[in-house]
Amino acid sequence: MPKRIVVGLVANDAFNGIPTRNPFNFQNAGVKKLEISINGETITTRPYEPDFADNLYLRSYLSLYQGLGKLGDDWAPDVTLGEYKNGYTLWCIDFTKDQEAQLDKLHLIQTGNLRIELQFAQNTVETLNCVVYAEFDNLLEINKQREVSIDY
Repeated sequence: MPKRIVVGLVANDAFNGIPTRNPFNFQNAGVKKLEISINGETITTRPYEPDFADNLYLRSYLSLYQGLGKLGDDWAPDVTLGEYKNGYTLWCIDFTKDQEAQLDKLHLIQTGNLRIELQFAQNTVETLNCVVYAEFDNLLEINKQREVSIDY
């Protein structure tokens, strides 16, 4: 299982290389619910339920900062609330128990099934790709006999 993921939606033609489209334009696409579960258990206390039409998406916006471990920190991703809605809509979820995936320390490596459920307020007008960036703790060990063992 990853220790942290970042989820975003991109237009399919932009993702596949149409030169007139921006592949880094992460649209909100009218998402009304984002629920992430591991082995059938919802990760956050409740799913993200943004309402982009009525500008009610602060919890989703803060997930970007909280998931990166930068909520209340000096350095931040420098994405305003307005920019988040218009091209920078990313959700960042930290799965570590201490919510510190950004630190250089090992966390328990878990296995299981990760499920991402999206619901939209209305039908999408174009095909979208859900891009998921995932971070994993991996362990590479070489002993004195030069034997290599890998733990994913």
